[in-house]
Amino acid sequence: MQSVHRMILKILVGLFAFPVFSVLTVGLFICTLLSSTAGLLRTFGFKLEMNIAIFEVPRLLSLPFALLFGALFFYLAIVS
Repeated sequence: MQSVHRMILKILVGLFAFPVFSVLTVGLFICTLLSSTAGLLRTFGFKLEMNIAIFEVPRLLSLPFALLFGALFFYLAIVS
């Protein structure tokens, strides 16, 4: 009887967890692409603001910061 309750609980958790993690994964992949694209555009003169809290990223460091955050988003998308 206990195993039936555990199986039902696993099914219910899966019904809620899988959609949440799939949307999170797709969103993080989109953030990876947007971050990398924005860093590339800002490095070559497009007017974009890149602020981290109260610190503004210098224009020459836009691409490295964007790639760093893009890699972080990509890693989190793969892990989730």
